Amino acid sequence: MFFGRARVELGVALGTILPEERLSTAARWTGGGVRVAERIGDTDMLGQALTRHGNELRKAGHVKAAVVRLQHAATVAAVADARGAALILLARAAGELGATPAFDEALRNHRPLLERHAGESMLFNPFTTREVELRGLLATGRTDLAVRLATVGPPPVSGPVAPQWAVIERVTVGAVLVSARLSRATDPPGPTGRPPVDLLGCRGIRST
Repeated sequence: MFFGRARVELGVALGTILPEERLSTAARWTGGGVRVAERIGDTDMLGQALTRHGNELRKAGHVKAAVVRLQHAATVAAVADARGAALILLARAAGELGATPAFDEALRNHRPLLERHAGESMLFNPFTTREVELRGLLATGRTDLAVRLATVGPPPVSGPVAPQWAVIERVTVGAVLVSARLSRATDPPGPTGRPPVDLLGCRGIRST
C-alpha cells in the first residue's frame, strides 16, 4: 500500500515540476500507483490514484484517456471529498476535450456533493468549481453563459484559496471577457466552439 501511494505522490510531484514536454513521465508514475491499488484491492486508494492519474494524463495531453480514468475514479470514490475532486477534474478534462455532455454531467453530479458537504480542499470547494465551470463553458462554446457566471463574482469560501488558483481564476475570467468581445467581432469560432485564439493556455501556472 505504501509503495502504491508513494508512486502516486511522486508522479504528482513530477507533474508539478517537470517541463510540459516531459509530463508523460508523471503520468507513468501515477499509472503505476493505479496498478498497485488494483492488485491489493484498496478501493479508497484506487479512487485517489485514478483521480491523480487522470489529472496527470490531462496535463500530458492525453485528454480522452484522462476522461476515462476520471469517470472511473468518480464511480469508485466513496468519500464526498474524494468523489468531488474526481468529478471537478473530470469536468475540467471533459471541457478541455470539448465534450459538452460529459462536462455538464460531471458538474451536475458535483454540485449536490458540494451543497451537502462543506468542501474546503483545494479541488473540492466553490471557488475551484466556479473556475472550472467558467473554463468549460468557454471551451464548449457557451460564451454567453460563461460571461453571466463571470459577472457574478467568486463565491465565498471558508478557508484561504491557493495562490495559484486565485491567479488562474483571474486569467480565466479575463479569457471569458476577451472571448465575449471576440464573439462580437467578425472572427468565427473554431470547429469546437473555442475562441479563435488560445485564451486559456495559462502556461507556466499549474493548479494541480
